[in-house]
Amino acid sequence: MTEDGTPAEVSFVRAAFARCSAIQQGVPYEYMIRLLVVDDQPAVRVGLRMRLALEPDITVVGEAGDGLTGLSMAASARPDVVLMDVELPGMDGIAATAALRAVAPEVAVVTLSVSDDRAVRNRAAQAGAVASLGKHSCGADLVAAIREAAGRSAAPTADAATPPKD
Repeated sequence: MTEDGTPAEVSFVRAAFARCSAIQQGVPYEYMIRLLVVDDQPAVRVGLRMRLALEPDITVVGEAGDGLTGLSMAASARPDVVLMDVELPGMDGIAATAALRAVAPEVAVVTLSVSDDRAVRNRAAQAGAVASLGKHSCGADLVAAIREAAGRSAAPTADAATPPKD
């Protein structure tokens, strides 16, 4: 159930219809931000996926529960942005960020951490993360960080979504 009492499945379907509507209104597929979520807590992954499904320009292309699987999925899903938990089993999020940036520097990484302190943010930045947020940031700050990491300042509108000319 969502906060308003709506079953999660209904919210997910509504979000999918909203995304299709955005595309029908002129937001082309190439403007979609392809996002990979890497977090060891399934409930967090589901919550993030549900929240981000409400955004017309963000699509979750995969999920992973540890750093190594995240690297493997990044190679196959080819995301624009990876949302990476810092504290992961096996290869932690800092090491996974460094490894990902070494082999795919075009992929931006936004890290999430329960302990949102300066030391963690510095380690993430040194590993190549473009932004670091506390896990409590699941609203506008999170969406803004994802869009900024993808090189966007806001969701494109039908008027602004004109494909670039070759």
